[in-house]
Amino acid sequence: MDRQKFIPRSERLKQQSQKQSSLPSRSRRDRGEGKGKNSYRDWAIALVAALALAFLIRGFVLEPFHVSGPSMQDTLASNDKVMVNKLSYKMSKPKHGEVVVFRSKDKIDLIKRIVALPGETVEVKNNQLLVNGKEVKESYLSSSTKTADFAPVKVPDGQVFVLGDNRSNSTDSRVFGPVATSEIVGKASFVYWPISHFSGL
Repeated sequence: MDRQKFIPRSERLKQQSQKQSSLPSRSRRDRGEGKGKNSYRDWAIALVAALALAFLIRGFVLEPFHVSGPSMQDTLASNDKVMVNKLSYKMSKPKHGEVVVFRSKDKIDLIKRIVALPGETVEVKNNQLLVNGKEVKESYLSSSTKTADFAPVKVPDGQVFVLGDNRSNSTDSRVFGPVATSEIVGKASFVYWPISHFSGL
């Protein structure tokens, strides 16, 4: 008859301790691998969310615009970068003196200043801007700016009359006529680049 092998109590305790110590080691490794996978997944989700948010902001709220040419000097220099608020005119109507970006008839985005609103009559006489026959103070212009006279223009409904601040070197409503408000991309809110030109508009 076979006899049961006798294992001293101390040896049995040692074997049990070895078995138990091996289990947590695998558990920690498994948890580490799971944590690494979760971390990559969280980063991927955060990246996708950030890209989606940036796309939504650029598409519907704010959009950067690169100024090209001298037509808005001295207010804006060529190569300045401005931030355009695309929600401005969805919540309010355009106002006198606001700088706007709009889509021209040639499908090019331009930046100019609103000087007359729908239904108003605008003209320049003796270097003075007149709206509905009243003089308009243009504090945003350089003191040396000269504006050539032009005959009265009645701004149609749903349109605005725009001029560049550099009146002697600007293609604006004096050339292509009033701009439909539906073609306005948004209001230029501030210059953000270069940093030295940072300012509100």
